[in-house]
Amino acid sequence: MSSARAATLLGAAGLIPFWGLALAAHFAPSIGLAMTALQAEAIWGAVILSFMAGSRWAMILMAGGNPLRLAGFALVSLPALAAPFLTPLPALGVLALAFLALLVAELGPRARAEAPVWYPRLRIALTVGVLGAMALAALAV
Repeated sequence: MSSARAATLLGAAGLIPFWGLALAAHFAPSIGLAMTALQAEAIWGAVILSFMAGSRWAMILMAGGNPLRLAGFALVSLPALAAPFLTPLPALGVLALAFLALLVAELGPRARAEAPVWYPRLRIALTVGVLGAMALAALAV
């Protein structure tokens, strides 16, 4: 299996909890279960954001490890540290902005040169999937 195919399949699998928890928040039989689903959505988002920032760090390190760029991607991962401690709506908002910031950074010319050719298209699709799920989840609040 190619790297692109493996990344696409794993990325799509990572979207399942985002969408499942967003739907669970809407269809939960009680407000308590809905809030639990929303908090789980925020925690899952923090985990995935951390993973994505770590992937970007690896690409930067492979390209020579510019300390300023590494610091920038560290800043993007900071919301992942805070989100699990926020109430669901602010957590989802902070994470959504961080996912968007990470995508914008990854679409820059230097970042694109460090990534495989197929990577930007996959990141756009996955980010759209994440932001859509988090928007749906936020509507349950």
